Amino acid sequence: MKMRKGFTLIELLVVIAIIALLLSVVVPALKKAKEHARAVICSSNLKQFSTGLEMYQMNHNYKRFVIRHGGDTVTYWMGKLAPYMGDDKYGELYRLGEVIKVLMCPSAPVQNQTRTVMAGAGVGYWGSWNRPWEWTRSATMTTISGYGINGWVTHDSFYAGYDSEPEAYLDWMRIPANVPIFGDCAWPVAWVRNSDKVRAPSRAELLDPTDATFNWGGTTPGLWKWAIPRHNMKINMSFKDGSVSPIELTKLYEVPWNKAFQRESTTIEYK
Repeated sequence: MKMRKGFTLIELLVVIAIIALLLSVVVPALKKAKEHARAVICSSNLKQFSTGLEMYQMNHNYKRFVIRHGGDTVTYWMGKLAPYMGDDKYGELYRLGEVIKVLMCPSAPVQNQTRTVMAGAGVGYWGSWNRPWEWTRSATMTTISGYGINGWVTHDSFYAGYDSEPEAYLDWMRIPANVPIFGDCAWPVAWVRNSDKVRAPSRAELLDPTDATFNWGGTTPGLWKWAIPRHNMKINMSFKDGSVSPIELTKLYEVPWNKAFQRESTTIEYK
């Protein structure tokens, strides 16, 4: 009887090498496809914001969008738009730690926000490229999201002084089509100034921001809240005309954030 010949060690090593080669080709492609799918969902969320805001404006005679009145820290911009996105119970249902699906970028899932919420303290926690921001609205409610709104196109009584600055857009109907409204962001709202172009954040600051880095006050650039490498060194952004586009971080300095914003003439590099 003839004995069946088994694999030799060399043949086995060759097969293993082929499998390893195939995996090295397939795995990155799968990761890329998965991130592309997340970016598509993110774009869809932003499109819903744009549609919801336009419907809101139609019902309010296109007055300037007020994201917060006086002591009203509960509804904020996402609460005002929620009824136009099929969520009439926004202020009643979402307790500490619960999320509104459309507010979540899939590349910054809620489970990545691991900090403890200080209920009733009126505080929140910054987001990042892979972590949503978290903001306490009341002692029992919180909002968790990965998106922000361009502060120059809104009114917020807590920062009312910004309305008297030349950067602010005071008339919704006069805002140019290419002005950004919503986008991937590390906080619910951010104001970008010309002075923000002094220095681009380093790659380390982009990947691992701290509370100090993203502090809204002082001279810290407001643009840094948007400069998060969430989608392969890009963020998704919706514009006044309702369109949504991915914007490379190096191009953020060319987006017309406000009335006085001037395009950067030099190339910005994130080292």
